[in-house]
Amino acid sequence: MTKHNTTTKIYLIRHGITDWIEQGRIHGQSDRPLSAFGLEQAELTGKAMQGCQAAHLYTSPLKRARQTAAPISRATGLEPEPVEDLQEMYFGIMEGKRNYWSTLRDKETLLKLYLRWRRLIGTFSGEKHSQFQKRVQKAWVTIRDQADGRPVIVVAHAGVLRVILQYEFRGSITDTRFNLDACSISIIEISPESPSQLIQINGIDHLNGKVHP
Repeated sequence: MTKHNTTTKIYLIRHGITDWIEQGRIHGQSDRPLSAFGLEQAELTGKAMQGCQAAHLYTSPLKRARQTAAPISRATGLEPEPVEDLQEMYFGIMEGKRNYWSTLRDKETLLKLYLRWRRLIGTFSGEKHSQFQKRVQKAWVTIRDQADGRPVIVVAHAGVLRVILQYEFRGSITDTRFNLDACSISIIEISPESPSQLIQINGIDHLNGKVHP
């Protein structure tokens, strides 16, 4: 629960496009930088966050998230605050392999089968989904508990932001409500006195069409 009886606006921002996204590869915790296209997206996202009067800019420590947070930092004057547990899930031997998520993201039955297969492999060579979910929720609850009515920005990964959204609004890992494009801005409002509100999901208008390379 938040410490103050007030509503806090949270901006959830996915990092920009990387070379591996362009090549259709699974990232996980492999520390790939933004591509030239992703850097353009990050600059546009920074401009979109000007004037939001946020109190904190939390970020995953992975390079692609930090590079996305940098223009936001310049636009808001906030120093990025890396949070270790906001890293993406570790996929073990799957990292760098072909990622079928974008192909299957709107095909719920096939997506479930694909994700079950990925989770099975991850059980033996990477991070269990239950462990990933637990650490992200722990980081999120810490951020949530510090909310005091001033806006907060969180820059992280699609999987991490989905866990946060599922925590607030329920839903499964295959819930298509929470499909997030690179550098999208989702906005929620949290309060200790009432259920959280989903204000915007996967906002990309600020990218001026720069959604895919």
